[in-house]
Amino acid sequence: MERRPELLRQVRLEGVEESFEITKEDLRSTAQKFPAAGMKAGEVYRKIENSKGADNFVSEISVDETDRAQTPAAYEFQNSG
Repeated sequence: MERRPELLRQVRLEGVEESFEITKEDLRSTAQKFPAAGMKAGEVYRKIENSKGADNFVSEISVDETDRAQTPAAYEFQNSG
């Protein structure tokens, strides 16, 4: 979290009336639940970024093997690279 302070923020999505806040606890909880997946996703993201260049691609992370739906904070964290 100290390395990615920009993730701690209020998020407002176009077309969605309600906004949500990403807190330190949201990030901590997500990082503890998906550590290996998060590490691998970051590795793959950086490989693509090095090949295509920053902001030249769109990434999407899918975590289907879970017992609960992803929270907006978890989705944002997982897609942060």
